[in-house]
Amino acid sequence: MVCYLIPYFNCYDDLILTLLSLEDDSADVVIVDDGSTVSLASQLDVTQFKSNIQVLELEKNQGIEGALNRGLEFIYQQGYRYIARIDCGDLSLPGRIEAQVAVMESDDEIVLCGGWADYVNEEYEFLFTNKVPTDDNSIRKHMFLNNMFIHPAVMMRADAIKQIGGYPTNRKAAEDYAVFFKLMQLGKVKNLPQSLIRYVVSSTSISSQKRNLQVKNRILVIWDNKACSLHFAYGLIRSCLLLAFPRTVTMKLRSLLR
Repeated sequence: MVCYLIPYFNCYDDLILTLLSLEDDSADVVIVDDGSTVSLASQLDVTQFKSNIQVLELEKNQGIEGALNRGLEFIYQQGYRYIARIDCGDLSLPGRIEAQVAVMESDDEIVLCGGWADYVNEEYEFLFTNKVPTDDNSIRKHMFLNNMFIHPAVMMRADAIKQIGGYPTNRKAAEDYAVFFKLMQLGKVKNLPQSLIRYVVSSTSISSQKRNLQVKNRILVIWDNKACSLHFAYGLIRSCLLLAFPRTVTMKLRSLLR
């Protein structure tokens, strides 16, 4: 019924930590190796884990959106109903899958279910809990201001993301933001008021290494979904201002304000 989708690129130790955190979840795992220097299949012994793990390999690096779309193709073919995301290094907390499935099963109109996340540093020391809005109405209003879904904490209906064509390739580093806006056009969305994962704030993450590209493409995503509202106008201006501040500054402010 449920499958985790994990993009992978040269981060073996981080992947192992993530896989160990999934062992009590009733979900299969699909990992897409995005052209790593040393192939994952040659290193990973999937029989050492409780989860049913499938490794797909791309010959050349295609970027995260390419890896995710390859994984989606495989998942569609296998007939999974729900797709849970998580990234290498992040840890799934107990009960995550069960809680999200319960929400999805309770209402067929819900196409996307996320939740809160405990943000930790690279030593897994607690920083703060990102408590995103939980109800559909609040999420829709605030999506113009910032991404109201923590990508590695979401669960999506497979048929819904298939309907929108998967992740766009023209909004690099903001492909998740674009996908969530598209899913919101198909049905209801929700965030659970509980931490579902431990999210690592890493200096090597896309949000850190490609921040300017991410913010620029977020601005394009906001414009793609333009609306006659104060939230749209404020979100557009706010994202433009973010280009002036490094991520370390914004993360520090978020930590102090919580």
